[in-house]
Amino acid sequence: MKLCPSSTKFRTTSERYAIGHSLSASFVLDKAINAPSLFKGCLAISPNLAYDEYRLANDIIAADFNKPNEKKFLYISQGNELVKMREEWGIGYKKVKTFIDAKDDLGNYTVLVKEFPDENHWHTFVPSLIFGLKKLNAFIGSNPAKPQGALIPITFRFTVPEKDDEAFIAGNQNSLGDWDPGKVKLKKVSDLEREITLNVQFPIEFRITRGSWDSKAATNQSEDDNIVIAKPAKSKTVKVKVEAWYDK
Repeated sequence: MKLCPSSTKFRTTSERYAIGHSLSASFVLDKAINAPSLFKGCLAISPNLAYDEYRLANDIIAADFNKPNEKKFLYISQGNELVKMREEWGIGYKKVKTFIDAKDDLGNYTVLVKEFPDENHWHTFVPSLIFGLKKLNAFIGSNPAKPQGALIPITFRFTVPEKDDEAFIAGNQNSLGDWDPGKVKLKKVSDLEREITLNVQFPIEFRITRGSWDSKAATNQSEDDNIVIAKPAKSKTVKVKVEAWYDK
């Protein structure tokens, strides 16, 4: 079986996030602190902060949280290990939590610490992951990837449900209207097709509307989220089908 990179099948960004549980959580937490360029964010679920005489806990306390030149996300959680595991486990965690709680400013890091005292070391993974992913989603929404690099001409071709429908594009840069839902209108090229060619930088992030946010579209790419395209594809045409308008 031939495996294809996800970016050839799905629209992804170049940003990398790591998730780990137990010792793998210790690993991703170590990378978040000692090799911050690898990942933009890490979810460390029940990491062991006691091993090697609290080396990882001490690394976190000594870290320069202003060192990365971009915003970073760090999530650390614990289940009932604080009472069920050996004493050193809780000591390592408390060293880190006390440090984080005492800091008014963690530089470019958004750091969240969460305890699940009713869940054991294994059962905590699912509820902790769900909580962490919700917080990560909020972080990504507040810190979107910035367009950069050369301007590239891209044709946007939208298929609309009815022949009288107008279509606008609103996105993350000037050529996409800087999120103004009624600024950049596509031309009618057939009964159900609307098209425009724009010079854009990647990544591009956009929504389709009929001129206002009340009339935004649900599409074959996303029901209620922005459409994100990380980098140019071989085809310089972005095709999207509008399934419905939210105000109809």
